[in-house]
Amino acid sequence: REGCESPGEARGVAAGGATFRRVGGTACGGATFLGLGRALTGVADYHKLLALAEAGDASLVDTTVGDIYGEKGCAALGFPPSMTAVNFG
Repeated sequence: REGCESPGEARGVAAGGATFRRVGGTACGGATFLGLGRALTGVADYHKLLALAEAGDASLVDTTVGDIYGEKGCAALGFPPSMTAVNFG
């Protein structure tokens, strides 16, 4: 298997020929990350922005499935309440 990556938003695995399976991704591509980071913090260095992001708390800006459906609704749907529903929501 050979790992593949699109421009910052999705990750997949190619397994011989035309078979491709998506295995994950991000809500924010690289250029969006750099642009937002610079606009919000004045920092333009990728590694410095990563350090700031790692030190931050996404729960202060993201909306979770639990925020929308509550504990009982999440249990009925089979989703963890902590799952992100909306980034910057």
